[in-house]
Amino acid sequence: MDLPCAQRIRASPDVVAVRLINGKVTLIHRRLWPALVRVADRFASDRLAAIEEVHTGSGAHQTIAVPFPDWVPAEDSTAADLLTVDEALAQLPACLR
Repeated sequence: MDLPCAQRIRASPDVVAVRLINGKVTLIHRRLWPALVRVADRFASDRLAAIEEVHTGSGAHQTIAVPFPDWVPAEDSTAADLLTVDEALAQLPACLR
């Protein structure tokens, strides 16, 4: 059975789900991870935790959170160090500036 589009996107290793905007699930593509890391101090750390929703054996949903920056690959942290704050903000959508 095919997964719905949103589930396929969330299953990608190049997408992280966080609760960045008003506690709602926000999907961030990997090309933006360095910019997000560079300006992470502008957000509450719990908003930057990677979340994964899984189904338990009973059919209930369980949310697993990986704290920020534990989910950030080393190469993206390194790339973040090379950005200025202005460069990082320019890469992010207006709702995150």
